[in-house]
Amino acid sequence: MSSEEHSQYLYHYTSMTNALSIVATGELWFSPIAKSNDVWEVKNRKIRSSESDEVESWSDYTFNSNSGPLTFSISLVSGIAYPEVGLIERQSPTPGFFIAPAWELYAARYQGACFVFDKEKFVQSSRIGNQAQWTTQRDFICYDDQKVAEPVEVNRFHNAASNAAESSNQTEADRQRELFDRWKEIWDNHHQDLFFVKSKDWEYEREYRVIRYPALLDIAVKVIRREKRAPAITIDTALKAIILFEETANSPFVRTIQRLMNGSVQLLAISHSTGAFKIAKVP
Repeated sequence: MSSEEHSQYLYHYTSMTNALSIVATGELWFSPIAKSNDVWEVKNRKIRSSESDEVESWSDYTFNSNSGPLTFSISLVSGIAYPEVGLIERQSPTPGFFIAPAWELYAARYQGACFVFDKEKFVQSSRIGNQAQWTTQRDFICYDDQKVAEPVEVNRFHNAASNAAESSNQTEADRQRELFDRWKEIWDNHHQDLFFVKSKDWEYEREYRVIRYPALLDIAVKVIRREKRAPAITIDTALKAIILFEETANSPFVRTIQRLMNGSVQLLAISHSTGAFKIAKVP
């Protein structure tokens, strides 16, 4: 079953501290994609110029050499299973809320939480606001080792170093505008190959990704100078449930989350059983 067929719900794993922040604000924040745990996305992914066959790291393609890539992402796990209360036999594919490596890597070694979203409503929420200032792209990750290893073909290099000589007679404002336009051209035309392809080692995640990057020069400058982040997604209508493990059900974090939600969203706890797992409402 493909990710597209297995995508009625989306699951977001996070620490308990972040879970409390999400509930308190009703928002899910983007993170710099350079913080990804996949090294191919951070350092090893290559871009090749069709003009010269020269190859460079995609992370060198920055609007400002000190800023890092101005691309932000939210990663979720896709699935069709909703966490119904009761005893659930272990099955294949694994339900999106019970992926052990995700609990280990993203949810503080089972001490965090998993948010369950209605996918259609989540996508609708990601479309609201800031369309003119930010470009938003959404898709399932393609897991393909060959694509990951191959450089992404672009018309020519657009980073600051490669354009310094040709822009020597321009004003600083003109250079900045030209660099931003070239930088954005790469993201607009090659975002699928750059941001939605990963190694098959990560295929168990069935990742659905949302990315944002500045659509306007002044927004890019603002991000570099001050904010360092993209606008959040409001998740109140999309959030269906929050899942945690029973060992954390009585923690102060969870009691605060219960108080903030006031029964508006299901809070569920997982416990282990032989050949199965049990889901119960947190009292």
